[in-house]
Amino acid sequence: MTKRQKVLLVDDTEAFLFVLNFTLKDDYDVVAANNGEEGLKLAKSILPDLIILDVMMPGLSGYEVLEALKSDEATKDIPIVMITGTEGEEDEAKGLALGALDYIRKPFVRSDVKERIDSLMKDAR
Repeated sequence: MTKRQKVLLVDDTEAFLFVLNFTLKDDYDVVAANNGEEGLKLAKSILPDLIILDVMMPGLSGYEVLEALKSDEATKDIPIVMITGTEGEEDEAKGLALGALDYIRKPFVRSDVKERIDSLMKDAR
């Protein structure tokens, strides 16, 4: 039996955590955090195969979490997908410049998110 890949969801909005978990739970072990600090701790302890990280959160922003993960030897190679409700292209450029692999805009289509995550996870194997 193959080990299931782990996805860490980090978002301060419970509705998005629920929808993302529902979308991915059949194929991946999904762990969720509802703020940046918790997400950072979980990332370091479980070393997920992929992280879906919200940009705008109270406390540590997604960008701050991304920077911390990319500067830590243990987590620097974990693929990170940023998720945001903002419209600005400069936000996307900033996330990609900091090391994010992809960007998902809220609201999103579940099937599109699933396809993108599946594709990234195939590359992570």
